[in-house]
Amino acid sequence: MNKNIIIPYKYSFIGHFTSLYMLFPLYISYKKEVYSIYYSCLFLYITTNIFWFNVKEGFTKKLDLVAVLLFSFITAYETYKRCNYFYIYWIISFLNICIFKYNKSANYSLIINSKNRKEIESIVYMELVAIHVLTLHIGQMMALYYILLYI
Repeated sequence: MNKNIIIPYKYSFIGHFTSLYMLFPLYISYKKEVYSIYYSCLFLYITTNIFWFNVKEGFTKKLDLVAVLLFSFITAYETYKRCNYFYIYWIISFLNICIFKYNKSANYSLIINSKNRKEIESIVYMELVAIHVLTLHIGQMMALYYILLYI
């Protein structure tokens, strides 16, 4: 295994499938003419697929982080501006951030701080990926999709 790879592709490939949930808010934001969300979601979809193909430190991780931050700020602003129920999306976003932080401190740091990544059990990789994709790829996108339906 490449020393720079954080998560082997046999675990990270699931990120490609779960990123398809990003197409739901992408579609509805286009239909509702909320183009700022549309373009930020499209950018996030592209960077997510590039990053999850080869999960490692470097330019693609930084680019994906920029896409996540851009998406987060744009969706927070647009939902506040356009939707009466924006606080539901904000609460779900806050919970997802908390779960992400926990996952990063528990599983991600275990992998990063490991001297020999071959000794890391498969369950650590599976748990890291599962928590991430369930909260951020699926939960966050479906929350945004349903909020966009009420604009």
